[in-house]
Amino acid sequence: MSLFNCKSAFYIVIFLFINIFSSKAQSFTFFKNGRTDYDIVINHQKNIKELKAANILNDYLKKISGAYFEIKVLSKKTDHKIIQLTHLPFTKDGSNKIGNKSEEGTFSISIKADKIDIIGIGKGLDYGVYSFLEHLLGCRYYAKDGLYLPDLKEFSLPSDYFMTYSPPIDFRLNYNYEAFQDGYPQWHKLSNIPGENNLTKKSDWGMWVHTLFTLLPPKDYFQIHPEYFSLRNGVRTLDQLCLSNKAVLKIVIDSLQSQINRNPSAKYWSVSQMDNYNFCECDACKKIDKKEGSPSGSLLQFVNNVAAAFPNKIISTLAYQYSRKAPKNIQPLQNVNIMLCTIECDRSKPIDSDTTMGSFYDDLKQWSALTKDIIIWDYVINFNNLCSPFPNLPVLQPNLQFFTKFGVKMDFQQGLTGNGGELKELRAYLISKLLWNPNVNVDSIRQDFLLGYYGAAGVYVDSILNEMNRSLAVSKQPLLIYEHPFAHANDYLSPNNLKKYFDWIEKAKLAISNNEVIKIRIDRFTQPFRFAALEVAKAKVNSPDWLFEKKFGKEYVVKPYYEQLLATFIEKCGIYGPTKLHETKTPPAEYAAAMQNYFKNGVEQHLAVGSSIQFEHPYAEKYKANGNESLIDGIHGFDKWETLWQGWNGVDMVATIDLGAEKEIKQLKINCMDDNQSWILAPESVAFEISLDGKKYLPIGLVKNEKAGLQIDKQIVPFQYELTQPSQARFIRVTAKNIGNMPKWRGVEGKAWLFVDEIVVK
Repeated sequence: MSLFNCKSAFYIVIFLFINIFSSKAQSFTFFKNGRTDYDIVINHQKNIKELKAANILNDYLKKISGAYFEIKVLSKKTDHKIIQLTHLPFTKDGSNKIGNKSEEGTFSISIKADKIDIIGIGKGLDYGVYSFLEHLLGCRYYAKDGLYLPDLKEFSLPSDYFMTYSPPIDFRLNYNYEAFQDGYPQWHKLSNIPGENNLTKKSDWGMWVHTLFTLLPPKDYFQIHPEYFSLRNGVRTLDQLCLSNKAVLKIVIDSLQSQINRNPSAKYWSVSQMDNYNFCECDACKKIDKKEGSPSGSLLQFVNNVAAAFPNKIISTLAYQYSRKAPKNIQPLQNVNIMLCTIECDRSKPIDSDTTMGSFYDDLKQWSALTKDIIIWDYVINFNNLCSPFPNLPVLQPNLQFFTKFGVKMDFQQGLTGNGGELKELRAYLISKLLWNPNVNVDSIRQDFLLGYYGAAGVYVDSILNEMNRSLAVSKQPLLIYEHPFAHANDYLSPNNLKKYFDWIEKAKLAISNNEVIKIRIDRFTQPFRFAALEVAKAKVNSPDWLFEKKFGKEYVVKPYYEQLLATFIEKCGIYGPTKLHETKTPPAEYAAAMQNYFKNGVEQHLAVGSSIQFEHPYAEKYKANGNESLIDGIHGFDKWETLWQGWNGVDMVATIDLGAEKEIKQLKINCMDDNQSWILAPESVAFEISLDGKKYLPIGLVKNEKAGLQIDKQIVPFQYELTQPSQARFIRVTAKNIGNMPKWRGVEGKAWLFVDEIVVK
C-alpha cells in the first residue's frame, strides 16, 4: 500500500490547527483546485543544494495539492508569485547569518502575500522546507508505514508570518529502527543516514566505540606481550589494555593511522575501552588513577597522547561504567570528544532528580567543566527484553533538557535498530522531536501522534500508557534497561494491570474494526503485553495467575491460555520482528523452544515435594525465591536467576531434607546457575548423602564439575546422580561446594555466588 494513500479522519483536527490563521483578510489562497499562482525560485542554476530543496518541495506540494509549482532561476522573469529558496553555506567565522544566528542548521520562513522566503544555513534550507510542509501544511512522518500528506483542494497561508530556528543540538542521532527508514531522517532533521545503521559507513565516524582491541588485537599480541593488557588481581587479562605502557601507545597510534588512511574523510575516530569493568591495576596505571580520583585518569591521558598525533581529527573516547567519573586534573585536548554514557541510570525518574555526589548529574557537571565537546549516549529501551513494556516516555524530555542545560550539543539515543521491539514508532517519534527541540510541547506531540497513527484507537493506547506510568510512579520501583518483566510483576505489569491493558486493546480493535492498516498497528502494539504476560506468569507461583494449573486435582499442566499466547506471540514475531528478543541473542524460535520445554518440565513431582528442609548456611534474603521450601516445591527455575533461584555468597549450599518417612531412592539431582558476569559460578562439586535417622549419613555419590571456575557462557549446569541400586532413606543431605573466591581470570576480588534450583529426589 502506498504511504501517500493513507488517509485518516484526524486531518479534520489538523486542518483546524493549520487554518487558525483566521479570516480571509489575514490569509491568502496558496492553491485551489489544482492551480497555484506560485513558482519555486532558486538563486543559481548550479546551486545543487537549492535545486535539491526545490525538488523536495515541489514533489510534496504536487502530491498535496495536485498543482504544478514550476522551478525557476531567480534571474528568469516570472509573472507568478514566488517561493524563494536560499542556501547560505556554513562558515566557521559566522559571516553568514540569519538574524543574529550563524550556526549550522539555522533557517527562517517568512511569508508575505506575494512572496514566501525559506532561507537556511548549511542543512538549514532542507530543514526549512520540511518545517514548512509539516507546520504550515499539516504533513506528518509518523513512522515507516505512516507518512501522511493531506489531500487538499484549497489551502490558505497567513499573509504575514515569520519564524526562525537554530537547533540547540548539533548531532542528533536517533538510533531506532524507524529513524533509519528512507525519508524519516530528512523529515525529522536527524543525523541518521537512511538505511545505514553502521556508524562507520558513509558518515563522519571512522570508528565507533570499544575499539582498543581493534587497534591492538589480542590474537596478535597477548601470547607474546601479556604486559600490553590489563593487570587484574595479579593476572594479565583479556579485558582491557595497559594504558601506561608506551609500546601500547605506539602500536595504537600506528594502527589508527592505518585505519584513517583507509577512510581519510572521516572526522571522528573512537579510541575507547572495551565493554567491561576490568581496567588495568598495574602500579603505573593505578598511580595515575589514584591521583585523578578515577580510572578515567589513565584512559584520558592515553587518549590525549593519541589525539596529539592526529591534530586534524577528533579522537572520541568513552566515559562509561568505570570511567564515567571525570578526572580531577587532566583536561581533554581540544580535539578529544568525551562520550558520556547513562547506562546505570534509573528510567523511572528524570536523571537530574539525583544530584548527589557520584550521580550522573554530578558526573556531567564535572565533565562539562573540563570540556564542551561531549556526546551523551543515552539508553531508551530494555536491552535484555526488547519486547517488554518499558514506560520511560515521561523522562525523555527532562533528560534531554538536562543534557542541553550543561551545553551538550551531541546526543546519541540508543534503541533498537532492527525491526520489532516495544512501542518503536511512538518512542522514535518523540525522541526525534525532542532532539530537534528539547522544549517542544511533548504532550501535544504525543497526542498528535496517537490520533494520527492509531486513529480512534489512540485513546485506548493512551489509557494503557498512562496507567503504566501511574503504576510505576506509585510503586517507586526503579526502571532499568537490563531488568526482566517480573521485576514489575507487582506494579505496572501486575496481572490485574495486564488484564486491563488487554481489555483496552480489545476496545481499541473495535474502534477501528474497519481500518486494516490501524488494526495491524494495534496488533503490533499488543506484542509486548503478550510477552510480559508469559514472563510474569512464570514468576507468579502458586497464585491464580500462575502459568500452571492442576489437571483433575493432581498433575500440573500449563494453562491453555498461555499455550495460545505463546503461539500468537511467536507467529507475530515472524511478521513484525524482532529477530532477537535480547540485544544479542534469543531468536523467537529459541525462546519458543525454551518456553515449550518449561511448559512440559517446569513443574516436576518427586519424593521431596511437601517435605521439610534445613540449611547449614542461610540463603541470601534478597535471593530467597519462594521461601524456605523453594528447593523442594517441585517448581523449577528458568534461565533468569532473579526469580525462583536461591543464592549463597562465598559459602557452600548444605541442605538436609526430611522426607518424613523412609522412602526408596533411585535418583538425585539439582540444577546450578553459571553466569560469571554476575559473579555466579556453578559449584566445584555436588555431594549426595542419605540417612535413616538423621544422625549417621552415608555418602552415596559425588558429581564433579570439570568446568568449575572456567570462563563459560551463561547456562544452567545440571548435577545428577543415579544410584547403582535403590536405597532406603528418610534424610538426604546435599552439599554444593562453592568455588570460594572469584577465579583470577575474572579480574575481580570477591566471593563467588552459588545459585541453586530444585533438589529432585526420585
